[in-house]
Amino acid sequence: MSMTTYPLGLPEELMEEVKRTAAETHLSMADAMRQAIQFGLPQVRQGVSRESDLAEAAAETWERLGPPPTIEGKPKARLTRANVVPGNGASPERAVDLTVRVKELASLRQEYRTGKAGLTVDQILDETRADRP
Repeated sequence: MSMTTYPLGLPEELMEEVKRTAAETHLSMADAMRQAIQFGLPQVRQGVSRESDLAEAAAETWERLGPPPTIEGKPKARLTRANVVPGNGASPERAVDLTVRVKELASLRQEYRTGKAGLTVDQILDETRADRP
């Protein structure tokens, strides 16, 4: 297997996490980093693709609602790229596994389901627009 070397600067906190992981798993630091990259890249791709889906949905929402709000002709709301971070954006020691949280919320939704369907987003928006003069 051929190898490519790539210089990579790491924040001190992340480097400490790599050291701890290497020690706990009895891997070299380089192997721990390779494993982290190999296992983490699919999650990064998934996060980025989801981000573009969200951006498209937000753009559709602006189309339905009309132009973004402005003050004195300057836009005061715009779509921006989100930072993709593991967990909830907290430090690696305190990161939350969001997949666990999503499963927990789905379980709660199922447990407390009433069987009644509420209004769709489109219905709510139509009602809101109807209230405008």
